Amino acid sequence: MKTGSPQIPSFFYYSLDQDVDREFDYKNYQDLKTGSIILNVLKALTHDFYKRQNKYTLFELVFPNDYLNPASSFNKIHQALKRTRNWLLKNQIPLKIREEDEEYFLEGQVSIKIYLADRIKTFQEKKDESFYDEIQLLNQKFKTNSFSLREAMNSLKHSNLRKTQRFIKKAIEHNLIKKINEGKKTRYILL
Repeated sequence: MKTGSPQIPSFFYYSLDQDVDREFDYKNYQDLKTGSIILNVLKALTHDFYKRQNKYTLFELVFPNDYLNPASSFNKIHQALKRTRNWLLKNQIPLKIREEDEEYFLEGQVSIKIYLADRIKTFQEKKDESFYDEIQLLNQKFKTNSFSLREAMNSLKHSNLRKTQRFIKKAIEHNLIKKINEGKKTRYILL
């Protein structure tokens, strides 16, 4: 049985080439502190080298606690990108932020290894983590015993049965829970 959320390393080494000319470690720059907008922009742009980031995803990754406001959010992203570009130039880091078809990506002027700790999680990754945490809670409470929908709702502290039904349905689709019986006698068991 799957338990807990998937383990993701707390740091990544990105290398665009085997022969590395330069290394970039954010810890070597005092003005680049954890949570700073510039560091968040760099993390967002290195989030997935195979997929360029659009402005919506960039906003979600750079400003994870803010709501998207079409009137002001895209200006915030452009200002954050401008600050990051200026910071890269000022610190002579051979990286450029490029834009093509309203998608952003990093381009190295030489081969470079980038070290950024604490990868930013997308909303979907946070949702998945929460889902596996709830599976773990049920596992601690019921182990091999069966449980009802209402018992699951109470254990997970869900506010209503509908939320628990959606959770159970997803768990069944992921082969983490099995449905036993039908109707009023419906019970569930962890696999």
